[in-house]
Amino acid sequence: MKERLDDLGAAPIELALAVGFLLIPMAVLVMSIAPWVERQSMARVAAGEAARVLVLSPGTSPDEIAASALALRIASNHGIDAEEVSVFFCAPAGATHEMKAEAHCPPLSRGAMMAVEVRVSVPAATILGIGTFGEGTVSSRVTEQVELYRSFAP
Repeated sequence: MKERLDDLGAAPIELALAVGFLLIPMAVLVMSIAPWVERQSMARVAAGEAARVLVLSPGTSPDEIAASALALRIASNHGIDAEEVSVFFCAPAGATHEMKAEAHCPPLSRGAMMAVEVRVSVPAATILGIGTFGEGTVSSRVTEQVELYRSFAP
């Protein structure tokens, strides 16, 4: 059987093309997913803890300052700068960014619902050794109810 000359040497070229066009983009995709998941998890925890601080505030006024400080501390513990995190209190779910920034929680009353939304910016793509590119946001919203039998003693 005779070898055909035009079939020789195709494997090295195919290997280089496979690595360049398939493996490298897949590796970038996999490395870009981890920050999204990590920051979504952080936003969920920060929103839940901040909502809990609101409903357990002493007196009848929710302590938004303490709740915001706790959410920012949780972000800081995850290595996220405060400029990348936004905390919103008791804004309607479909509100615009400006409406959320101006919204504040009403006074605490038994059974009242306190909502906290935490937004975190996330890089769109992360390439090791090169840096991050683009930006997106992830957010988490947690609503917690003030206990029905809570005492509001002065």
